[in-house]
Amino acid sequence: ADVEMRLPAPALCLLVLTAVATMATTAGSKEAQSVVADLVPEDRRCFCDLAGVIDDCCCSVESVGRMNKRIYPLLSNLLRTDYFKFYKAQLHKTCPFWASDGQCMHKSCAVATCTEEELPTGLLRDEEGGRVLDCGEGGKDLANVENTVSDQEKKAIQEWNNYDDAAHEFCDVEDENGGEYVNLLDNPERFTGYIGTSPGRIWQAIYSENCFKPSGDFKFLTEKVVQSMCMEKRVFYRIMSGLHTCINMHVAASYPHQPGGFPPQPTTWGPNMTLFDRFFDPQFTFGEGPSRLKNMYFTYLLILRAVSKAQPLWTSSALHTGRSSIDAQTAEMVKQLLAQTTDCPSTFDESAMFNSGEAAMAELKEEFRNHFRNISRIMDCVGCEKCKMWGKLQIQGLGTALKILFSDDGSPVWLDRLRIKRNDVVALFVTLGRFSQGIHELDLFTHLKKQELAKQERLGRSKLHSEL
Repeated sequence: ADVEMRLPAPALCLLVLTAVATMATTAGSKEAQSVVADLVPEDRRCFCDLAGVIDDCCCSVESVGRMNKRIYPLLSNLLRTDYFKFYKAQLHKTCPFWASDGQCMHKSCAVATCTEEELPTGLLRDEEGGRVLDCGEGGKDLANVENTVSDQEKKAIQEWNNYDDAAHEFCDVEDENGGEYVNLLDNPERFTGYIGTSPGRIWQAIYSENCFKPSGDFKFLTEKVVQSMCMEKRVFYRIMSGLHTCINMHVAASYPHQPGGFPPQPTTWGPNMTLFDRFFDPQFTFGEGPSRLKNMYFTYLLILRAVSKAQPLWTSSALHTGRSSIDAQTAEMVKQLLAQTTDCPSTFDESAMFNSGEAAMAELKEEFRNHFRNISRIMDCVGCEKCKMWGKLQIQGLGTALKILFSDDGSPVWLDRLRIKRNDVVALFVTLGRFSQGIHELDLFTHLKKQELAKQERLGRSKLHSEL
């Protein structure tokens, strides 16, 4: 939230606090003031109104809030273009870790896939022609290989390329020939009714089995525990926590509301304050809610850093749909988007990670990569088709961001050697859009919370005056 939106008085947070604080002012009661402090500590008041430095980043919450107010509308328009609204999803891979818990059968869990007629003609030609949609020079079209090379040899060359790519990937490499195209605008990320043990099992596997942990005795990965780890391990946790927070934010912000009356009215979608409080209020999260919200900011900045670092790649030829004028407009929109990051030019410093040159640090980097790749495979265990699609997309987007950030070996041509396919580019920008929207939704909840607390204050004062 922007600094201008901060609540003017901590006493707005709870009705009982308002009444006690007013009594303290009226009667000069030090005891009443003590009750206020004891009931809700300072760090638990107005929890969604964040401020200050974002841990392990170079920006403050306030500067990110100002920047996102400009970026959000630009990103929203960009992600409606033909290049970015179509994503190729593989939704029918089986879970490699445990027997299926069953699929969510609710209609809101289903994904509407595309027909060929809906896809841009350039995208279809690329599919049919076997074009490898890479941004770097490594992505040469296999169809351009000399005719003297046999089909079997071409296949072997592709397998070698895939093997080389896999060594640098943060996500499980999927078969390019599989999957179905999805129009993301027709399949919004929101509450689906997918609840119970199955989603809990997914997050348990991510946090308990794949996040790094410090040595010593602890029960949960709290912010205090995370602070005791090295930066590389903290970053891994913050990325996962930021993703979890962002997903929960969308679920709380786009919740189904069924109007009453007859005849039945269409379902509307809007914010659910009760769910928001359950996800992030310190009293329901063992005090961890505000830290989780800051981790969403952290992950947003990490992705933004990757998009900015790879800016030379985002040309009209790379953002190809077959319509040159539209592709040029899309590239210009990306340029305008990145020009709005001046509030926080150094969002994240990846050079501070894996930089000691020691063998142990190289091993940690590989472990970091393998843990993240494992999480990409866990996404195939999600029992809701729409949740699976959005989970796979955002993990792919985060994996692409990490690949960009950690492929820079200091060579002047490192970006030319970077292999990023079209689906990676779409996932990267759409994931940035998801986090931008998450911050926008937090602003909305902060505004609603202020209204709610101000109403409680008025009711508390009215009640108090009636009793005096």
